[in-house]
Amino acid sequence: GIVTLHTPDIMAYANETEAVNRRYAERWGYGFHVLDHIVDPTRVPHWSKLHAVLIHLPDYEFVFWIDADAVFFDQSRRLENVLEVDSRPGVEMWAQDIWPDFPSIHRKEQIDTGMVLFRNSRWTRQFLHEMYYLPGCMEHLNWTEQWCFTVAYREDFMGMRSCMAILPTPQLNHHILPPP
Repeated sequence: GIVTLHTPDIMAYANETEAVNRRYAERWGYGFHVLDHIVDPTRVPHWSKLHAVLIHLPDYEFVFWIDADAVFFDQSRRLENVLEVDSRPGVEMWAQDIWPDFPSIHRKEQIDTGMVLFRNSRWTRQFLHEMYYLPGCMEHLNWTEQWCFTVAYREDFMGMRSCMAILPTPQLNHHILPPP
């Protein structure tokens, strides 16, 4: 399945990306789900992606998270092929290395969580639940969960390094920059 989050303040573009992403999901037979509210108001909205994934993970072998500002531009390939899932049987999560934007460079993040594939496994479910409360993340709850993925990776929390495939830019996510 494919999961995303739309809150009222981003509906102007989220409705447009949803239409494109829903077409992709339908083309390839993936379920498509939109969480329409923030689950934990004590944190920035990005953290609600962990809840959205956990809600839908039991229904699928894999759940793919896609941020509301992203679209499946190349709709000719299945996610499993882009991410080479069959060649990585021990991997639980797939994401891309970080795109160097200002907050990411400042925080020295390593993993772009705008698009992530999660395998439905006990390890993944436990990791997402426990990472939510990882002590190294608690001091920066106003930062996105992307920072916490980096903290967990650096600490090798729950053996994350051996369970995570970090793909090189732009294998998964192409950032289109405006012309100068």
